[in-house]
Amino acid sequence: MKVGAITLLLLGVAACGASAQDTEINQLKARLTAVEGARAQLEQRLRASAAVTTRCSEGEAKCIEQCTQGQVGSCDALGEMYSTGRGSVVKDPKRALAFFKAACDHESLSGCVHLAALLADGKGLDKKDEAQALALYQRVCNAGNMSGCVGLGDMHAGGAGVDKDPKKAADLYKRACDGGDLRGCTQLGLATENGAGVTQNDAEALKLHQRACDGAICWDACGWA
Repeated sequence: MKVGAITLLLLGVAACGASAQDTEINQLKARLTAVEGARAQLEQRLRASAAVTTRCSEGEAKCIEQCTQGQVGSCDALGEMYSTGRGSVVKDPKRALAFFKAACDHESLSGCVHLAALLADGKGLDKKDEAQALALYQRVCNAGNMSGCVGLGDMHAGGAGVDKDPKKAADLYKRACDGGDLRGCTQLGLATENGAGVTQNDAEALKLHQRACDGAICWDACGWA
């Protein structure tokens, strides 16, 4: 083989090697870009989650500042302050409504539960809105928030904004209780004791009340346990 042909062959091999190397480098770059994108999305979700769950504990002014900065957990906390008159604020259901709505609109399930409870009660507002409360409870329950399921059960048990349905209420209380919501256990215990939507069973009712009481949250249940 002539020298010129050998030279061309070697140059061709080198070019192929360089081309393969470039391809591998480009593939690595693409993977790194994908990883960086995934990391950025994860960090964004974590920041959003922190904004929903972080709650202020430094008084009204700090809570308002954090709420306006997008920390919706603080919006929810402000709603609780104004709905109960807790701390240094004067009870104001209409202001509570605004803060709960702000929290709920930004995906705070706790804010939605509180908003639903306020709308269902209607005290201090221009009017109650049971239909909206029902829709909020349903949305939150479907999302896996057990407090929402208890609230929805209460609506069905009392026929508020929906036809009265003790069995549906009992099913929702059971779902909440099984999901770790102690008020759900209390409500299911009462339903079981009275045979409302579920077979009457004093022994089972006692167990449910005891479970709620042992959780040291639902003190009402301790009067039955």
